[in-house]
Amino acid sequence: MRISRKLKVLLPVLTAATAAVFIYSLWSKKGPDDFSCVASFSQHYANENIDVSLRFMFSGQAGVVSINGRARSDPQNIFNRKISFSMRRHQDIYYMTSEKNIKFPDDNVDDGWLSQYQPDFFV
Repeated sequence: MRISRKLKVLLPVLTAATAAVFIYSLWSKKGPDDFSCVASFSQHYANENIDVSLRFMFSGQAGVVSINGRARSDPQNIFNRKISFSMRRHQDIYYMTSEKNIKFPDDNVDDGWLSQYQPDFFV
């Protein structure tokens, strides 16, 4: 059986294109790159003002967030925690689930007090 000249050229080109698409599909399914972000802000409530600092560090399907801050009405109310979390993606939305919550020695607020002002993810 004799292969035509066009087929001899077309076959390697199609093979290379198929390989390129396959490699790209594997690469594009990779999770987000490692990154971090930092935010400092004040929360204002009817009976309390709280200064908060957050630092998120993401790595693939997991990450760590550090949250610390203090109440302005009572500067002795200090919270300082590190939370490890897992992350999953559904379309363009990322869902984070806290796995482990570490309270540092200078964290002296009750979990009940903190849950009044912060999401349960941080408590």
